[in-house]
Amino acid sequence: TPFIRTFYGIQKKKLADIFCGSNENIIYTRHLYYTNFTQYGCAVKYFNIMRDPVSRFISRYTFYREELKRWPYVKSQGNDTSNNINDCILGNHPECTYSGNLTRSIRLFRMDSQIPFFCGDSELCRTIGSKDALEQAKRNIVNQFVVVGTLEDLDMTHAVMECLMPRLFKGLTQKHKKLNLHIHGEHEKKSTLSEAA
Repeated sequence: TPFIRTFYGIQKKKLADIFCGSNENIIYTRHLYYTNFTQYGCAVKYFNIMRDPVSRFISRYTFYREELKRWPYVKSQGNDTSNNINDCILGNHPECTYSGNLTRSIRLFRMDSQIPFFCGDSELCRTIGSKDALEQAKRNIVNQFVVVGTLEDLDMTHAVMECLMPRLFKGLTQKHKKLNLHIHGEHEKKSTLSEAA
């Protein structure tokens, strides 16, 4: 399910067996919190693409409201949504409060963080606003990740990936330009932040 952000130990072990049990190049892409597969005897190369945190927050806020109209599951989680993004922030609505612990799966209409994607799935790493989690994320980026790029500069990110991991990404930059592989969807109605928010 796309809402799951972390696997159980047995699932991680199975993934490690798949990654390191094959002679083929494997690229595994999911929105999962960082997992140190070396604890399962498997050394993998990590790369990730992140987004400007404010842009991501605004986009998620808007996306949830668009999905609220489309999907029954989303409707069941959106009972206590805020009226608009500025009231949400200024009124410290749970959806816009940067505190608490992230769960194993996404809780729609609740704050989210990109830090666990680099820190891990421990309680510390899932604690929103934890300075220790941020420091662990930074250490992991330095020691475990080959590339961490940004969505806002996707062309440059692709060029770096192609340069640092040519066996996997040779020609990615040209393919992206030619095929328009990443079409960033536009929201029906954009949410904008006020100066006060």
